Amino acid sequence: MDHNNSTNGNGSHANGHHRNGSGGAAAPKARVLVIGLDGATFDLIKPWAAEGRLPTLARLMDGGAHGSLHSTIPPMTGPAWTTFATGVNPGKHDLYDWIAREAGTYHFLPTTALDCKTPTVYELLSQVGRSVCVMNVPMTYPPKPVNGVVVSGLPAPDLESGVTYPETLLDEIRENVGDYILYPDPGQAYSDSGIDAFLTRLYRTTD
Repeated sequence: MDHNNSTNGNGSHANGHHRNGSGGAAAPKARVLVIGLDGATFDLIKPWAAEGRLPTLARLMDGGAHGSLHSTIPPMTGPAWTTFATGVNPGKHDLYDWIAREAGTYHFLPTTALDCKTPTVYELLSQVGRSVCVMNVPMTYPPKPVNGVVVSGLPAPDLESGVTYPETLLDEIRENVGDYILYPDPGQAYSDSGIDAFLTRLYRTTD
């Protein structure tokens, strides 16, 4: 979902200023807020929004643009979000899974943002002087330098593993929101603590 908005949020955000064609005072450029909901489907979101259960999403959908995206082959979170960020398929950005086999061996290594062979939109915007804010987008770990800030999403292991750019951003986050949760562990739903503990952590994450 994308939406012209001056508000920041989970997803990516770009802004800037330019002078109008007559050489007059600087006019603000459009700001773009993109929110991606992995695995969420509109057959649930739209009825809930209409019932008033999702007022923020309802407002964003009414005032912006929204739609479902086709996934990649393979239809997995990691390669799909990398395709979103690069505009090319996995055959070009070279991320197919959370792991990849080391050439000439049977050893498997985790894949990260460093394995992506194509520049992301965040990097391209940074190169032309636009500022970006990237929050919890999968396959952005470790975070690459941008003209702005990054808080990595999956597969970032924990907060102590250099998940933000710049690194000092983590201190600012902790000062303002306390115990920041990168993402809830879905495996918790199948553990002894059960679905209730998972949902509690999920609600804390979205809050």
